[in-house]
Amino acid sequence: MFCRCLTTSAAALLLAATCAVTGPRAQAAPPGNAAQNPAPQRMPLLKAMSGDIVAEVPVTITLPADYESSYDREHSTNGTFWATRDDLRAAVQGDGVDTTKLTRGLFWFRHALNAGYDAQKGKFIPEESAEELAKKTGVTNLKIADKTVNGRAIRTITCNSGDRRVYLLYVWTGIDTNCILVSYHHPAGKHSPRDDQVWSQFVDGLGQATSKVHETPEQAFRAFMAAGEKEDWKGMCECLTNETRDKLAAGLIFAGSLAKGFATTEEQKAKLKAVDDVLAKYGIKDGQAPANAPKTEMDLEKAMMKLIESIQDRNAFIADVLAAFKQASDHPSMNPLAAPFFGFKDVRLEEVKIRGNSATAVAVARRDGQEARQPLNFRKVGDGWRIEIPESDNRGNGVQSGTADKSMNQPCLKCGGCVKQMEERPI
Repeated sequence: MFCRCLTTSAAALLLAATCAVTGPRAQAAPPGNAAQNPAPQRMPLLKAMSGDIVAEVPVTITLPADYESSYDREHSTNGTFWATRDDLRAAVQGDGVDTTKLTRGLFWFRHALNAGYDAQKGKFIPEESAEELAKKTGVTNLKIADKTVNGRAIRTITCNSGDRRVYLLYVWTGIDTNCILVSYHHPAGKHSPRDDQVWSQFVDGLGQATSKVHETPEQAFRAFMAAGEKEDWKGMCECLTNETRDKLAAGLIFAGSLAKGFATTEEQKAKLKAVDDVLAKYGIKDGQAPANAPKTEMDLEKAMMKLIESIQDRNAFIADVLAAFKQASDHPSMNPLAAPFFGFKDVRLEEVKIRGNSATAVAVARRDGQEARQPLNFRKVGDGWRIEIPESDNRGNGVQSGTADKSMNQPCLKCGGCVKQMEERPI
């Protein structure tokens, strides 16, 4: 029972996407190829500006994963453009952007020429109210917001100008009154909610630190356990490969659908409102997730991965969903998906074997004279190591489908009532 507790709870948290259906082992992407729907890229503002700042500014930039930069060193005052490769080639024209040729949005970083920041007064200059600025420029729905990030003043401005949505951000460099201006441009006449989401992700990520590099698999595992014990789910996600993180996000959508689908009383349905609200916040509409598990692992993976395509910040999504499940459980002081695994106090990583950019190990938990063992994989991403969870296959390698099935069953029972259909599935 003790061994099953460790294995099933780990499977529930980190292999939720498979939901215990058997099938062929998923094939890894070829080396060098980007994963489907990878996480956004984060970098210091200095890098986003192609190094064109005389001092380091402690602000982090979050951009879509497939965006690349364009910077002309012979004309550095033009700034740095970030967009897809095709959009950069088609739309960037010297010191401007032809938005009629954009297929997606574009970020433009450059030094601000018409605005600054007075550190003594703590105000951006020129000092103009939203009403004065709207009247002067003729824009509508104007919103101005000021905040401080790591000691640097930040101002965001959004408004409508005809059929164009305007997104502007000013960052004080900390030197005299100098500011960096960042603007986001959507395709001409085609503003969409996706643009608002990309901009929100950009603004919300300004204060976040870049991903921590774990120099060894042991460091990655210790950071993973420490984050889980503190319920720092974003920090936990930083210890996972993007593929594992994305499968976790997809699996949580499925877990939410299961719990709701099997809620049998009004009280149980009311408890799940927190989960419903989070899914709706991230654009997952009622009825989108399948009520029953598809027959094959491939069908399930396709259905779930399709749902997370529009979720830009998947670390935040996972954190919000896990918090919602905790709120919906019978014991709000414990997280029904995570507490059993992170509740172990003596968990160690043993049998670490490194082969190039991959590694294997076994997480060993001991309690009351008993021992439980959970295999883990690691992969080197950039300069650091991250955790991969072994996937099940027809030969029984990795986490077994039956134990993962039961691990998903229990949280759904607690949060959504009897899971009758799960009982009919093979173990």
